[in-house]
Amino acid sequence: YCPVHADLTPDQLVQAKSKHQNALFLAHPECPPHILEMADFIGSTSEMIDYATDNSSSEYIIGTEIGVLFELQKENPTKT
Repeated sequence: YCPVHADLTPDQLVQAKSKHQNALFLAHPECPPHILEMADFIGSTSEMIDYATDNSSSEYIIGTEIGVLFELQKENPTKT
């Protein structure tokens, strides 16, 4: 059980998607099933970083701990 993943709600995702319509949603597999159903990609922290690095999209919504943002920004300075 991880409170960060368990506390993510569909409403939060809908809000984020409305503000960032072209963003892909990357979710950690510990998210609840109803959140995973909304994901464009499901993977571990390192898999999400690799996916964002290798994918041509420039904008992402990340469904995991905030600490992963540092590594994502370091690896992908031109992406949001």
